[in-house]
Amino acid sequence: MAQSACWWRVLSSSFFFVIGAMGGGDVKLMASVCAWAGSEQVIAILLAAALAGGLLAIFYMLFRQGVRTTLWNLLELIRFRLTSGLSPHPVLNVREAGAVRVPFGVAIAMGTLFCTGNAIWWR
Repeated sequence: MAQSACWWRVLSSSFFFVIGAMGGGDVKLMASVCAWAGSEQVIAILLAAALAGGLLAIFYMLFRQGVRTTLWNLLELIRFRLTSGLSPHPVLNVREAGAVRVPFGVAIAMGTLFCTGNAIWWR
């Protein structure tokens, strides 16, 4: 079960890498965290990392005062995916030099530490 969860996470991370939404280092970090965590914690760590990443992205959006730009870019990405499939957006992707990047490695670390702390605390 956990091995399939790890493979699912590696494949989904690879998908986000291919479409230009996630960097290669984040994919490797998620794979190593899945391998390290074991079968009991994989899903919890993935959910905690996703929630931490969402909160971090909201913080970045508010801190940079870019709510309007972020929502416009979201609509543009949805339109692009519906019309162009899975190819990376020519401007809105992590490989673009001027793109604002949220360090998802920090979110992965936060989710991992949260779940590890919970596992130790409730032992």
